[in-house]
Amino acid sequence: LGFAQFGQSIFALASASFVLKRVLPEFRAMRPRWSQALFLELLRYGWKLQSIYILVLLYEPVTKLLLAQFFGVIPVGLFEMTNRLVQQVRSLVLAPNNALLPAFADLHGRSEARASALLSRAQGATNVFGTSILLSLLAVLPFLSELWIGHYDLNFVHYGVILCIAWLLNLYTAPPYYFGMAINFFRWIITGHVVVTVLNFALCLIAGVWFDATDLVFGTGIALVCGSFIWLAGNWRMSAYQLNYFLNARTLTAWAIGAISVTLSWTLYYNLRANIGLAPTLFLAVLGIAALAVGLVLLVPEYRRVVHSFSRIALGIRHSHLQTAKTTPISPPDNIEMQ
Repeated sequence: LGFAQFGQSIFALASASFVLKRVLPEFRAMRPRWSQALFLELLRYGWKLQSIYILVLLYEPVTKLLLAQFFGVIPVGLFEMTNRLVQQVRSLVLAPNNALLPAFADLHGRSEARASALLSRAQGATNVFGTSILLSLLAVLPFLSELWIGHYDLNFVHYGVILCIAWLLNLYTAPPYYFGMAINFFRWIITGHVVVTVLNFALCLIAGVWFDATDLVFGTGIALVCGSFIWLAGNWRMSAYQLNYFLNARTLTAWAIGAISVTLSWTLYYNLRANIGLAPTLFLAVLGIAALAVGLVLLVPEYRRVVHSFSRIALGIRHSHLQTAKTTPISPPDNIEMQ
């Protein structure tokens, strides 16, 4: 594994250098110049990032350590499975926000109005897509328990529900989080991470001593949400946030359709699973969620734009293939003579 990761890093470095050289011919990997001002700027920015990374590293291991200490390794395994599942699904929405960090930094220095407009659009898209994707995951948790573990596990479902809601609320704070990083405003971001780390340890310890494993996972979710809303509140003024960025018709529509999806899927599972089997019940649940997704596309502009973009890409590929087919001469087989 170590050699594989080393090889992957070397390949990533070589391919990135090659692409940069093609796009920017004047690019050189090593420039024999030293700028003390630039070094100090990187140092001041870098220690803030490193402190965040250290605090993030303390969050999940503390939860697993206390779970194992008080309740054994089985809850730890279930927590790891559900947490990784939610994190992977959440990354589908989080990754585009991360990519906006350079755009926030550039626009904030040139036009605060354009930076605020981009922040508003990023928040709207994060709310809609994050809500629909994570609530869809929540809807199929009982099915995933059987498919992944081999049987229905109530703790797996409970952990999944808690982590889906906690990470969804955390996801809502992603645009102001990256906006604060882009403009070098780390005060409330670091404060929020400190609160997450300290509160997570305290709540997990209390739950471990007096309550059960589900309450401990609930405690870690509470700590995550509290810290997230601290950096949201701290960056609210700096980023000129407005309440309608969250409480608007599109977000509420996504929540309503997501709640219907969860209710429909769970009703089908708990009422039909024992009678008709897992596969038919899962098919009906997916069919219902797909029908509701069509309604979401019709009602929410962000989804219509995504569908329109994919349609244009698909039509563009098809058009290029047709053009290639028209312009490419068809050679006759060797065994047929030209007339």
